[in-house]
Parts: sequence; structure tokens; C-alpha cells
Amino acid sequence: MRPRRPARNKILYTTDTGFPPGWMRFGFRGAAENAPAPTVRPNCGSPLKLIALQPAPEAGKSARRKKSQRQDIYVLRAGALWRDMLRAGGNEVANAPKNAVRRQVVLAPNWIGDAAMAAPFFASLRAAFPEDRIEVAAVPWTTGLLSAFPWVDAVRPLDAGKWRRFFSIRPETRGERIETLWLLPNSFRAALLGRIAGARQRVGYASGGRGWLLTNPVPPPPESPPPHLTDAYLGLLEAEGIEPAHRSVRLPVTPEAEAFAGGLLSSEAPGDGPLAGIHPGAFFGESKTWPAESYGELARLLADRSGARVVILGGPDEVEVADRVAEASGGAARSIAGKDTLATLPALLARLGVLVSGDTGPLHIAALVGTKTVSLFGPTDPRRTAPRGEGHRILRRELECSPCFKRTCPLGHHRCMKDIAPEEVAGEAARMLTLSSGSKRAGAGAAK
Repeated sequence: MRPRRPARNKILYTTDTGFPPGWMRFGFRGAAENAPAPTVRPNCGSPLKLIALQPAPEAGKSARRKKSQRQDIYVLRAGALWRDMLRAGGNEVANAPKNAVRRQVVLAPNWIGDAAMAAPFFASLRAAFPEDRIEVAAVPWTTGLLSAFPWVDAVRPLDAGKWRRFFSIRPETRGERIETLWLLPNSFRAALLGRIAGARQRVGYASGGRGWLLTNPVPPPPESPPPHLTDAYLGLLEAEGIEPAHRSVRLPVTPEAEAFAGGLLSSEAPGDGPLAGIHPGAFFGESKTWPAESYGELARLLADRSGARVVILGGPDEVEVADRVAEASGGAARSIAGKDTLATLPALLARLGVLVSGDTGPLHIAALVGTKTVSLFGPTDPRRTAPRGEGHRILRRELECSPCFKRTCPLGHHRCMKDIAPEEVAGEAARMLTLSSGSKRAGAGAAK
């Protein structure tokens, strides 16, 4: 004769997940009759509210045995099993401490330049919630920059694969309940990731049919004229009644990165002339790039007319294009591409008198550390992503096809970038070098 199964307690529960009850199954095993009802906080993305715990009727010897104080909760959600262990000893229940620090998590932009332009958002969020723990969930290639932000407490890397992020965001946000999740990307995928993270509040723009995934959907800003990306990020705070404390910020450079940058530039670009940097690559695509021959001529003009030491910057994947620029410069520029990291790049850029670049990540990091820039815009809109404030010059050609926002020129001529003359760029860069030298002399005099 098969032994009778132990009695099970019945559970009445409600859920605020928005999914049908059939998507979830609860099993409670071996709960003591007189044990207090626990606070149920399973790792399934949404809270399950325990309404009542009813002891089952006596069922022979198995029910009279000493009952375990361990309670196992099993949650089945959309075919995936999440298990949380709640251990209750005597009258103690696994409740979250009442004085726990609130967590705010920001799903960061996927582009380095966009992450740099989000710095005023992070600074304003910190100013509004000085006691909260602010964390960032980000793709791996942006974590080096975000880790340098003094306004965040932790950076959680997500899986690089577009859909594998669904499986990586859950462990990274596990633990204390997320009070608010701020969604800076506007994609539907980002909102779905935020839904899986299980935050109490999910704030983002209700664009692309994703408003139903957000608890606090914000109407998208008007597209004409397009808002600057920094203002768009700050608009999420404003929609929640938070006045941004910072419209622009300066990223401080760590002493370790400063020491690295000083050693690298001393060995690769010795001398006393002003430092000018050029960044010829673009992770977005070739449509943002200026020809290597034009960059080479620019380096020669800056070296001849301003006595500048010209360095070519770039990541490991941009070494080839940097070498082509160095060759085209006839020795006027020296490539240091691939010799630094994203964590040390801000310190390198801070030592430059000017940076010449397309609409790329290093351009926005340079503006973030206070370096003067000359930016070349073609397929993208400077109203949305150009550096703002004094010390930044924007060059572009007014063409009917620009901006097109394409990775490669759909017409094949790439005139939006090729028509920008090296002479014009050199003149603007030389003026910025003069301004930078003057401000450094003024700063040195004030220090004395």
C-alpha cells in the first residue's frame, strides 16, 4: 500500500503581474500550523501578495509528525521555473528590513556617446535621491565609461547578445526590490527587459507601442524640432516631478587614469607643443567617418601652422584606419589607437587642447571632461547629439539628403562628409587650440 502524502497547506493569493493566473503555480510544503504568514517575494518579476494561509485538515500519521519550519515556494512563469527559499525559524519570517536602502536602477543607453550625454541625468538623479542606491544595467562596451561616473554606486554588465539580455538582467537585479527602473533606451526590447527586472515603478517614454509595459509611461517629446538627447533623458525626471539639478556636468578624472595618460603621451608624443587629437573611426558605421586622407592633411596643417603634437585615437578595432591616417599625414601624426581603454580615455582626452572627430563616442566624452572639440556632422542631426556650450564648433554641409541616419551612404557619394575641407577644419581647430592655451595659462596664473 502506497504511503499517504503529507498534508499540504492551501494558499489564496493575488498577483499584480497582469498575466493570467494559469501562468503561475504555487506549492507550499510542510508549513507549521501556527507559523505566521510570510511575506512572499519570489524572483519572478512581480510581487505575489499572500492573502491567507489555511492549514489543511488532519490526514493521519503524516499530519501528526513534527512539521518542518522550512517553506519552499515554487513559481512557474511562462514556462520558466524560479525558486526562492523562505526560511522561517520559530516566529521569525524572512521579511525585508524596514530600513533597507531603496534601489534605483537605470537601464543605460547602448552607445558610448549616448551614455556620455546621459551624465546630467545621473547627476540629477543622485541629487534628487542622495540616500538611495543607484545602479546601472549596461551592455559591456559602455561599462568602462559608466564605472567612472561618480553618481552611481554599481554598474551591472548585461549580456552582449540582444535576446540573451533577457536571461542576464534577472540575476543582475536580484536581491532587494527595485524601487524605480529608469529606461533610457526607447526600444521595445528595453521596456520588455525592464518588465522582467520586476521594479515597482518603470519609467520610460511610451514610444513604439511599449507603453503597456511601463508603470509610468511618459509621452514622447515632439520630433520637430528634435530635442537634444541630454534634454530627452532629463525629461524623464521632469515627468516624475523632479527638477533636474544639472543640465551639464564635468566628469572628474581618476588619479590612476591621469597617471596612465601622462605616461602614454610622454612616450608617444614628446615635446612642448599643444596637443591635438583626431578620432577617425566610428562604431556606428562608415557614414560618420571623414576620409583618412583628409585627416592626414589636417594633421600636417596643424603641425605646420600651430606647432601641434597630433595624436590619433581609436579602439582596438580602429588600429587599421588610424595607421592609414598616420601614413597620410607624412609623419605629422602619431597613432596611439588600441593602447588605451575606455576607462582611461577620459584622462587622455582631458589632456588635449582640441579633439577633431565625427559624431562618435570619444567626441562626447571629450566634451564631458571639458576638452574643446571640432565635430564633423553628416548623416546625423547636430540638434540632437552635438556637444553644447562654449568651446565646441560644429561643421556640416547642408544637403537635402542629410541627415539620413544610415550606416552607409544610400546614394553612394558620401558628400555630407567628403565636402568638408581640411583647410576649414584646420582653421577651427587652430582657434580652439589658441583658446585652450589661453585658458590653461589663465588657470596657471590663478593657481599662483
